[in-house]
Amino acid sequence: EGKYYMSQPEYQQQFAEKLGFRAYPGTLNLKVDSTEALTFINYLSPIRINGFEHEERTFGALTAYRAKIGKIECCVIIPDRTTHDRSTLEVISPHYLRDKLNVKDGDKVTIDGI
Repeated sequence: EGKYYMSQPEYQQQFAEKLGFRAYPGTLNLKVDSTEALTFINYLSPIRINGFEHEERTFGALTAYRAKIGKIECCVIIPDRTTHDRSTLEVISPHYLRDKLNVKDGDKVTIDGI
């Protein structure tokens, strides 16, 4: 599902302008303690990505926060509308993070805000 949304040209243009990269078409979803997730983003500067309409469909806005997993720069995104609960952090990057980090479902990663 993340692939569909991240592939939208209107999002990609804003990512390039506001985040400095075009996102790989998909998200890395991290399971976290919801309290830790809220604490994590409270210390970071929000970057607003605007919603838009395309072919009579509405795509919601989201807030991005710059982060790193190891040495790889990425952004945590918090969509205004999502099917995920607060225990899931969605991460975007110019890279396919599963390959770049060599991770699979259930692996632990450390993410730091920048």
